Amino acid sequence: MLQRSVRLAGNFVMISSGCINTCKVRQPWFSKLGRVGQDKSVRLKAAANTRRDILNCSSALFISIGAGHALPLEALADDFITTPTGLKYYDIRKGTGPSPVQGNLVEVHWSGYTKGYQGKRIDNTSARDDPYEFRLGSHQAIPAFEEAVQSMQVGGIRRVEVPGEHPELGYPRNRSQRFTDELISSDMKIFKYRDSPFVVDDNRGGGFVGDRDKVRLHTVEYESAGSAGAFCADGVMSNGDEEGCLMLPEWAIRSGPRRTVYHNPKEVLAAVVTCGGLCPGLNDVVQNIVYTLHDHGVPEDNILGIRYGLRGFYERDAKPITLTRSLVDGIHLKGGTMLGTSRGGANVKEIVRRIDLWGLNMVFVVGGNGGNAAAHAIAEECQAKGVVCNVVGVPKSIDNDILLVDRCFGFETAVEEAQRALLAAKVEASSAYHGLGLVKLMGRQSGFIAMQSSMSSGVVDACLIPEMGFSIDKLCDYVAQVFERKGHCVVCVAEGAGQDILNSQGNIQTDASGNPILQDIGLHLRSELKKYFKGDADIKYIDPTYMIRAIPTTSNDRVYCKVLGQNAVHAAFAGYTDCTVGMVNTHYVYLPISTIIQAPRKVNPKGSRWNRLMTSMQQPRLI
Repeated sequence: MLQRSVRLAGNFVMISSGCINTCKVRQPWFSKLGRVGQDKSVRLKAAANTRRDILNCSSALFISIGAGHALPLEALADDFITTPTGLKYYDIRKGTGPSPVQGNLVEVHWSGYTKGYQGKRIDNTSARDDPYEFRLGSHQAIPAFEEAVQSMQVGGIRRVEVPGEHPELGYPRNRSQRFTDELISSDMKIFKYRDSPFVVDDNRGGGFVGDRDKVRLHTVEYESAGSAGAFCADGVMSNGDEEGCLMLPEWAIRSGPRRTVYHNPKEVLAAVVTCGGLCPGLNDVVQNIVYTLHDHGVPEDNILGIRYGLRGFYERDAKPITLTRSLVDGIHLKGGTMLGTSRGGANVKEIVRRIDLWGLNMVFVVGGNGGNAAAHAIAEECQAKGVVCNVVGVPKSIDNDILLVDRCFGFETAVEEAQRALLAAKVEASSAYHGLGLVKLMGRQSGFIAMQSSMSSGVVDACLIPEMGFSIDKLCDYVAQVFERKGHCVVCVAEGAGQDILNSQGNIQTDASGNPILQDIGLHLRSELKKYFKGDADIKYIDPTYMIRAIPTTSNDRVYCKVLGQNAVHAAFAGYTDCTVGMVNTHYVYLPISTIIQAPRKVNPKGSRWNRLMTSMQQPRLI
């Protein structure tokens, strides 16, 4: 059975999906899954307008919670007892039944008021006979609610007040709340959360990540809009596009092993799938997901490898394989992916049907923007169909175009290999009269590989990326100037650059993953440069695309892949779903997939890195 859970910790919110539009919160959001036994459990409604959603959005809305009784709104100050956390309460009626303990399923009637609205009642569950049900200690409710209930007895009625100066109890700062609750029942069917298998030795001495650990995403406060890279306001993130300012969540959940897990490792049946184009590190991530599942105690026969992308869930000629520790041993030394990959194939309903049919309760999707979008759709369909499965993404992009994350795995390896092509172009160009080395690198919508490899190689005279338009005539004039100055020239162009020149009518088609199908800008530039110089230039064109993406990882990327694979498994065991793992501001975090798939990340044309490259090359504006 599935228990939807909602946790609020300080300013960080995890809510079920319908709540975002109602509450208009900016914080990142997740759904958290927990398994219970065969006993009855309740799924919180995801409809955007339910009162229960408002309860669970309480750190974004000023609310209070209480029972539906005709009780006086105010009480004497002396009647209240103040707890060490700052919570205030007094008992209107003492209960006569047992008190709940950690893990009990409790039912509570509540009604609430808020001081700021003259005691206006927000909700009354007893009026509609719809008590709120949650597991004590499972962090499904805000800390104030759990603290208020845990010392009550069945049948009791308690008035509670949460002062606004204690936001750590789950409410915004400076918002005072009061609620009254009536403890209806407390069952003794323990929620099946359990200690991590690594508790015995304190995770090999490394300890555990706290459930409320969080990482601030917005780390720079600009003096003014004139500061470099500050064309988006504070609290808003940019994908690098001056027209594309996006809302920035304030916090992300810190990733890593938890002391408490929500799966019995012996009952886990997991699947791993790789999607989209090849990228260095795919095998590394698959290997470390398998290793970490085994380390948790998942049986070897319980890990499936889905073949050739998402269509491997349902196509007859692509049956899954069993991923054992011995099978994945050494695969990190090879490029590509041992599982195979493909674009598209996201028949979400059929995939979820197979997840349910096979009894999968963990699915790991290693993919780019398209793969993560598919993972998001799968997680939502699982929720809609009541299928218990934690869906966790690992962002893959050789172009480094995933929002928020510092870098994607495989990017550093790609830059290292791209430099080889640029250095070869330098040798060819400098060895000929008016030698011109033209190198086309990957970068469909983002020019990070071209920019980074041009900067690190130190041999490039002109760098062309999708984010910066250019004129063929001005490029040719500039190359002629470089010939005059040094006798040869090296040009680096990202594959997505100049598409407006090649598709002047705007008829752009897309592939199975929804990516635009690009015209070959490299061949077009070679042709135009030949026309311009009329045989007075020795042009060598190099396209290392498939060499770059098919190689094994470098040491730094290899370590990064290990951590991502491990943290993906930790996320699933901790109960998170519809999330992805990554590094943000040098810290490993869990991010809601819906946040990172809003738009591709792009090079900031007004940012310091692009400016640094332009300065080092002395490249003028070419438009």
